[in-house]
Amino acid sequence: MDRTPSCLICSSSTKFYTKKNFHNYFKCPSCGLIFLYPSPTAAELNAYYGQEYFISDGSSKRGYDNYNLTIAFKRPFYEFLFFHLKALTPTAVLDVGAAYGDFVQFLKERGLNARGLEISDHAAAAARSRGLNVATSSLEDFAKTPLLPSGRQFDLVTALDVFEHFFNFEEALKSLEKLTASGGHLLIVTPNTKSLTARLLWKHWYQL
Repeated sequence: MDRTPSCLICSSSTKFYTKKNFHNYFKCPSCGLIFLYPSPTAAELNAYYGQEYFISDGSSKRGYDNYNLTIAFKRPFYEFLFFHLKALTPTAVLDVGAAYGDFVQFLKERGLNARGLEISDHAAAAARSRGLNVATSSLEDFAKTPLLPSGRQFDLVTALDVFEHFFNFEEALKSLEKLTASGGHLLIVTPNTKSLTARLLWKHWYQL
């Protein structure tokens, strides 16, 4: 480690935070961001989000033991979100980081035109096997392609526990903005490094 990196968001000086699973984490005293350094390459990310990220064979500490077991746990949270989102009367929804398409399915059950975007070949294929419209692509590449058949953008774009997976936040935000229609809404849900669980568990915090 030849130098202490600057914060990816505010460019302030950072401090070493912890080491976990052979990765170094740094924390920004100014904005609170905790980030892995050096950042993974696109090729490393594609390899990381393979099948073993969603269904562990016990040889890796990354991802989930079994992603399917998290679906029932998430339903109450989806209900909470929908209670607030339905007032926006969205007609076309894009869920970024859709994984197996659980939120896409949830929204479709409630009559919305919902589709998903997922970088993992495995997860996107699993979603499509359920009859869901989930494309395999990075956010940045998808934002460069034609959108809905009508050519218009999405009036609601959601990114649930996915924004923290990006390492170029400015590029990600520009892509999300490009996909969101004028007057539309963008919902980002992301872990809070100042939360009680983060402060209590430190390097054992699951979100790391």
